[in-house]
Amino acid sequence: MKTALKNHQLSGAVLNVFDQELLDKESILWDMPNVLITPHISGGFSTYNEAAFSIFYKNLQSYLAAGTVSVNQVDLNRGLLNRILNIQVA
Repeated sequence: MKTALKNHQLSGAVLNVFDQELLDKESILWDMPNVLITPHISGGFSTYNEAAFSIFYKNLQSYLAAGTVSVNQVDLNRGLLNRILNIQVA
């Protein structure tokens, strides 16, 4: 697939799952203009709003008290989010 994308035999791809998770930081897929890499967000469920608010509220309380979030903390050093958002980690 990488070769087909590079040679424009495939015009583009939207990718969500890889043989190796997390996708290697050095993978050429990150920098290909015809590839969109998305996070794992498979959709909603009947109590999604309540679950999301619960996480938000716990994190808000934690952030206001200690300056950090307590649930689902993202480790930017792992590489996925900073690649998606195209940001550098200090």
